[in-house]
Amino acid sequence: MVGADRWRNPDEDLPADYESRRAEHYRELRKPLDPTEFCDSLREEMTTALADLNDALPSLAWVEISDRKARGDQADPDRGRP
Repeated sequence: MVGADRWRNPDEDLPADYESRRAEHYRELRKPLDPTEFCDSLREEMTTALADLNDALPSLAWVEISDRKARGDQADPDRGRP
């Protein structure tokens, strides 16, 4: 049935020995076991990426940011895109 996977239990998709080899799996993914460390790292990465985007926006001729009530934010693919 189309869309049936939407309601699957993701725990059933994990290998049977996942819990016993959790540290090994995380090491292969290069992710920390500590969720706080993971979230802090992700937050720092996102903050840096958003700051880079904020710095680049003024020089992107194909992006126009206007009052949301008027038109909202738009990207015009025909306007000076690299």
